[in-house]
Amino acid sequence: QGHRLTGERAGRVFRLGDPLRVKLAGVNVEERKIDFILDAASAESPCDSPAAPAQPRAKKRRSKAC
Repeated sequence: QGHRLTGERAGRVFRLGDPLRVKLAGVNVEERKIDFILDAASAESPCDSPAAPAQPRAKKRRSKAC
């Protein structure tokens, strides 16, 4: 319930369906694994709310700043 990840250090909250920008960090063909890192532009999003509780998402009503 809630479908979210909360960062241990910074307390950032990522919810299912949140848009993120990632960069390719590495590929291991033998193990069939791809590693990504969070893009710095996504890390500084003004819409972050570290202590925000998980709430059901209604229709998109975000301001254009987010």
